[in-house]
Amino acid sequence: MLLLLPLLALAEEKREPPIEIDSEAGGIDARTGAYWMRDNIRIQRGALRVRADEGRSFTNEEGQVTRIELSGSPTTWQDVLEDGSDVNGRSQEIVYDFLANTITMIGDAHIQNVQGAFSGSKLVYDLATQNLVGDGGVRLVIEPPATSPNRGQQQAPGNNEPEPDTPDEWDPR
Repeated sequence: MLLLLPLLALAEEKREPPIEIDSEAGGIDARTGAYWMRDNIRIQRGALRVRADEGRSFTNEEGQVTRIELSGSPTTWQDVLEDGSDVNGRSQEIVYDFLANTITMIGDAHIQNVQGAFSGSKLVYDLATQNLVGDGGVRLVIEPPATSPNRGQQQAPGNNEPEPDTPDEWDPR
């Protein structure tokens, strides 16, 4: 319970969902409020779920947890986007910055969602804006749009949308 008090105070201050952390072992420095965790670490904040093997927290001058650094073989996380779709990530290390609301993935980092996959040696994912920036051998795989049941059928009369000039032209419908 002592481990959760500084995190809950931070969550209430920002009016965010509470942060729940579970692990097989851990300790706390009562002077600073910083703690360490190891073995089967599970963090949950709303729909966000993070898993790792080892972790430690860092606090500010007020004793509030500002970030957690996690490592594992690999570390993983998953979240639900505003549109309701899932996004998943994995890497060797994760820095979860509560104040900036970002996840920085370091070492063989991968993120996958319905739109495709993004990978690199370092990826920074902003949870608030859902923006992603990568470094070091960045690779992007874009999934084709889902096929709608009406795609390729004749348009209804009265639709004034121009036809593509060539059959190879991209059809955004």
